[in-house]
Amino acid sequence: RSTSARCATARSTTTGASLDDCTQDGGRRSPLLPCAFAAELESKSFTNGKEDYPLVKGLYEAAFKEQFGKATELKYHYLGWGDAEEAQLAEG
Repeated sequence: RSTSARCATARSTTTGASLDDCTQDGGRRSPLLPCAFAAELESKSFTNGKEDYPLVKGLYEAAFKEQFGKATELKYHYLGWGDAEEAQLAEG
């Protein structure tokens, strides 16, 4: 399973390998705001050039707004986040 899938499993677990997966190597990054995702996307390559850039950027922004817009509680325990990661998430 992917790290994301294992980290999702960790939400319902308080100990075990799932938590280790989420916190190894500094843990999982905080979710990127759409503007930060777009900036990172600029450095990526697509097989058909930059044609997919607007599509991928728009899909991420729509998904971000949909998922975080309906969230009533966020749980990011045990991920090893510090002030910088929490501040980045709070910007959203």
